[in-house]
Amino acid sequence: MARLRSNTLSFRSRRRRSLLGGAGLPIGLLMLAAIVAWQSGAFDRLRAEFETNSALAPAAEAPDHAGLISGRTASIVDGDGLILSTGEEIRLGDFNAPEWNQPGGADAKEALREIAYGEDIICTPCEGARNPKRCTSYDRIVATCRLNGKRLGDLMRARGIAEGGR
Repeated sequence: MARLRSNTLSFRSRRRRSLLGGAGLPIGLLMLAAIVAWQSGAFDRLRAEFETNSALAPAAEAPDHAGLISGRTASIVDGDGLILSTGEEIRLGDFNAPEWNQPGGADAKEALREIAYGEDIICTPCEGARNPKRCTSYDRIVATCRLNGKRLGDLMRARGIAEGGR
């Protein structure tokens, strides 16, 4: 009977090794290295470095956008969104364009491109926000932007662009 048990145990240990594919020791060492790195604070230092040096860092809490934001329009996102040369992504608070895949969405984007692309604009954050306590929408700053003193939303409506997004 004792001999049968030793064969059974031997079979089970061989089976465990084959399930890991001979990678048991390397996986164990990798896990040990990860635990040591975590305990030493290496991951915290990496995260802090990533957040300060990376354009892909997670967005911080919405900053208080009390002052004006100005810059040259570097990119048009859609019919009511643009990116300034300073990196701020703006959602127009005074114009609600159709989504790009809805009727009129492509026309709205093209109209905003013709009006604002490459132009210096001044934006007032939180102006036009549905909820004044929430000045961001999908990580974009909600703001009313002006080109030569005229609101971009008014310029879009003057071109006959219909509103109708979400």
